[in-house]
Amino acid sequence: MGISEKVAYLKGLMEGMNLNADSNEGKLFLAIADVLDEIALEVEDLTDEVMELGDGLDVISDDLGDVEDIVYDEDEDDYEDEEDDEDDEEECYATTCPECEEEIFFDDSVLEDGKVECPNCGETICVDDGILEDGSIDCPNCGEKLEFDLDDLDCEGDCEGCTGCDLDIEPQDRYDQQTFWYSAKAAEGGLTGCYNALLENGIYGRAAVYWEDDATPNGYNFSNDDSWTTIANGAQTATSGGIIANRWSHAYKGIGRCNTLLDNIDLNRELDKSVIEEYKNQARFLRVLFYYMLTTYYGDCPLITTTPAMEHKSLPRTPRTEVVSFMLGELEQLSKVLPPKAEPGRPTSGAALALKARILLFEASPLLNPGHDDQKWRDAADAARAVMDCDSDYELFTAPGQIGSAYRNLFLESGENSSECIFSVQCMNQNKLGLSFELIARQYGTMAPLRDLIDFYCDRDGNARTPGEQRLDPSKIDPRFGATIVYPGCKFMGSTVTATQFQQTGCTIKKYTVYDEHTPTAAEKSIGDTESPIDYMILRYADILLMYAEAKNELNELDETVWNETVRPIRTRAGFTAESALEFPGKDQEKLRAVIRYERRAEFVGEGYYYNDLRRWREAENVNNGPIRKFNNDVILVRSFEPSRDYWWPVPQGEIDLNRNLLPNNPNY
Repeated sequence: MGISEKVAYLKGLMEGMNLNADSNEGKLFLAIADVLDEIALEVEDLTDEVMELGDGLDVISDDLGDVEDIVYDEDEDDYEDEEDDEDDEEECYATTCPECEEEIFFDDSVLEDGKVECPNCGETICVDDGILEDGSIDCPNCGEKLEFDLDDLDCEGDCEGCTGCDLDIEPQDRYDQQTFWYSAKAAEGGLTGCYNALLENGIYGRAAVYWEDDATPNGYNFSNDDSWTTIANGAQTATSGGIIANRWSHAYKGIGRCNTLLDNIDLNRELDKSVIEEYKNQARFLRVLFYYMLTTYYGDCPLITTTPAMEHKSLPRTPRTEVVSFMLGELEQLSKVLPPKAEPGRPTSGAALALKARILLFEASPLLNPGHDDQKWRDAADAARAVMDCDSDYELFTAPGQIGSAYRNLFLESGENSSECIFSVQCMNQNKLGLSFELIARQYGTMAPLRDLIDFYCDRDGNARTPGEQRLDPSKIDPRFGATIVYPGCKFMGSTVTATQFQQTGCTIKKYTVYDEHTPTAAEKSIGDTESPIDYMILRYADILLMYAEAKNELNELDETVWNETVRPIRTRAGFTAESALEFPGKDQEKLRAVIRYERRAEFVGEGYYYNDLRRWREAENVNNGPIRKFNNDVILVRSFEPSRDYWWPVPQGEIDLNRNLLPNNPNY
């Protein structure tokens, strides 16, 4: 049992004592529980940092070894060979090249493998001491005579017409940069490494998508995991660390792995050419995804498309417009070569189109398009439409008899890899191995929903609820509320939630957890407080529909036909039945804009969308300045957002220390 689980167990014992939270003893125990939570999380973060430092030291050690080899043109094997020559006076042999008649040097290391390849036809020939003593052997395949003697001669390989002088024997106990890619297994491992970068906590690992909502009016992160609370409070700097440092470094880790595969996989000797192309296309898609993370949060960043090299550490930042152009060009090509359907977790032509639509929507939005260039909105609309019309047959997740509950089931294992899923991070929890999406939800509530989010949900006729309502009836509220939020008075994990159960705000998040109203099964209990086996959808079809609706509205082209293709089916799947919530409200651009923005927030709570939506709409300065409140309306703290600075993250200071050419940093950092 890890420290987090032990703390959770202690908190459970405290809760079982039914202490009065207003008594001195109750306040003391609650304070102790809070401190224990913070200690546990700090220890986990320190453990992660130590592991990252260890990995970094390994990389540095490898790099220094490479530098030593280059500088001194020698390695340990050289010394070992010299020692062997001096101490053992190992016998040396030569064979005659049948093509050029030059003698080719080799030593008795051949005997370790017991074979040699015929230089004329490629036939593998078994070799032993007896054959060497005889001095020759006929190739059983082509009949060519191979002769052996004790002369220390070496074919230079430059004789005219020579094609068979290479008798180098590949080492069996180690790989080098070239030989690694020879086998199918190694190539598969290289591709897996590209996908594995998605699981870094700076990308989609741990609870990154939850915590992103904590930089919005949706949630609060009391423990400042990955420095998201620092960002939410507008206090981030180049030295903040956490997500600001990790997202940059982890994105480039993924890019480096993708570039390495792309530069070397053609060396593979076992995979069909078609499979090699499939691997390359997947790596290209992932590379675009990593660059999307960089351009969306940091703006300008070095564009690197080759295997990591020392000279990359001095590159300046490439203007984001150039990087975006590169991404769009790649995705356009990939949409034509990726398959329309693929095994779960692999990109498709539809995924390439969907990522293209997301990038173009960001480019068209007020943050980057303050002059409202209609062509940019047209490009975004066309890109989203291409996904709707593609051969991948995407549709909203529904199942017979599940209207109303389908939205909740979409975020359970029953909804994984459904027709709505365009591209996802594949997750598992098998004896705590292979976990890819860590959600700290059940006990710690680090995506702790705020009162602003509670009051935000409309009623089931589509109208706004009365602000400050304390009595919540899920049967009268947007059905997505009860499928997303755990709040005082609701039933969760077999019992009624108390006002002090989730101490940070009074609420916690339900989405992407297996826990619901029912008492957890033994299998669900075994998952643990900080883990989830449920896949995270990076791209899903509901997003595409709302992208299309938004772009068409900004073009003033959102009519009833578009509404019935986009907003209405999303609300229907959510469980709305009142016609007032489903019918087209009329062609009023401002009203439609408000509805679309409502839908994006309600549909994507806890999925990491809202933070970037507020940024691209240039609304963060309006909604992220001011107090945030608990469920009971108590003020937690006052947030700040400086529009001249906070719409972009700084380049991490650690990266600047390594490469001063990354300067100047983003404005006001």
